[in-house]
Amino acid sequence: LLTEFRHKFGDGPTISIGVISFYRKQVIELKSALKSMHTKNMTIEISTVDGFQGSEKDIILLSCVRSRLPISYRGRPDSVGFLGDHCRTNVALTRARHSLWVVGNCDVLSTNKLWRSLLDDAQERNLIANSTSLGT
Repeated sequence: LLTEFRHKFGDGPTISIGVISFYRKQVIELKSALKSMHTKNMTIEISTVDGFQGSEKDIILLSCVRSRLPISYRGRPDSVGFLGDHCRTNVALTRARHSLWVVGNCDVLSTNKLWRSLLDDAQERNLIANSTSLGT
């Protein structure tokens, strides 16, 4: 996605992009993977949800990626771990000035009531894309 943003906005005004993850280890991996990406008119900040509290970016990429369906979290069958924390989710969803992209597995996210509601709304507005339809 960042490569597409760079191509689309490369000659325009500087845009700010935030990449948010609920997990610190994922932030470390994302920073490592993106450190070689040179951006002309784009600033990129990568941090946890807590690290983004109180700040905004033009575009937010929210990573909700989990490797498998959760069996249970603290005895609750509809839980997705930190992704189910309403306060953190609120912070994550409200950091974008113009555009929010959520990257995750709909099957996993829909096991949680809040995320299922968000996904149902996105589906009704035809805003969910399969990763294979986005290209490479």
